[in-house]
Amino acid sequence: LCSNMSHLGIFDEGAYADYVRVPSYRTHPLPDSVTDLAGAFIEPLSCAINFIDRSELKPGNSVVVLGGGSIGQMTIQVALASGAGQVILSEPVAKKRELALKLGAHAVIDPINENLVERVKELTDTKGVDIVIECVGVPATVSQMLNLVKRGGRCVLAGAPVKPVEMDFLPLWYGEVELVAAHATAWQFPRAMKLIENGSINVEAALESVVPFSEGVEALEKAYNSNEIGKLVIQHNS
Repeated sequence: LCSNMSHLGIFDEGAYADYVRVPSYRTHPLPDSVTDLAGAFIEPLSCAINFIDRSELKPGNSVVVLGGGSIGQMTIQVALASGAGQVILSEPVAKKRELALKLGAHAVIDPINENLVERVKELTDTKGVDIVIECVGVPATVSQMLNLVKRGGRCVLAGAPVKPVEMDFLPLWYGEVELVAAHATAWQFPRAMKLIENGSINVEAALESVVPFSEGVEALEKAYNSNEIGKLVIQHNS
């Protein structure tokens, strides 16, 4: 929340620069038991940890995750590792729904061919879930949050809404729902490494492929134009 925030790769040069200047206090030794490949996922996993921190999840809580991209898949796993009693994913891509089930999600919903609100109500005895975490940032999913959470529940806006969003705030007022935001990480890197190290989180499940540096631009273009491609790791060969 610093007014001089300096996320590497956002406000400062990132890893695609020829040289990267990193403050020493922002570096963390990678444990020998964590592979370099898994280490590449520490930042997005730290984001998922921040989302769960902001949700104030308590053991046994029910959770809906909106969006099954790599961040959504990690959020599912962190929610489960934090003791969530029921985790539901809403995701239109079948491949991502299948992955979520393999990672432990209790139910998945196709919001294109199913009525998301009705399905969540069915799965929660008409009450809605304790927590909704929005991991996409598009108006359609942002505006759905308040219709999925129960009275007294909590919604976390984790996706970046780059376009204006129209929402009916009456459910928020009527149900005394809390709506908070989560902007990337709050530097939970050591916790992320520990979760990988002890096997609580399978970060490589979100990996689509490892591509050589020479194919990096082409791979990124394909990922940009497809909503089915998972995380790419670009191999920098020395």
